[in-house]
Amino acid sequence: MCTVCIPAKPKQRFIRVRVKYPTKPFELVHSDECGPFSTPTLGDNQYCILVFDDYTRYTSVWLLPNNEAETCTSAYQSFQARVD
Repeated sequence: MCTVCIPAKPKQRFIRVRVKYPTKPFELVHSDECGPFSTPTLGDNQYCILVFDDYTRYTSVWLLPNNEAETCTSAYQSFQARVD
């Protein structure tokens, strides 16, 4: 490396901010949708929704026949009813 290149490269600084972690179960819930799968399941489902809790690491998988808004919403409401 040349002596000019080294000082010319910008130095990147990262500002580290403490993240507030959840203090009780199901305070922070993450979800992700996967699909369509190339081969449907035995129940003709081609999509799935993964829902997991950040505090307890509880994970739930919901198999769905399609990715329409009503189907996804009903799956999440089933998860929320289970939690309550």
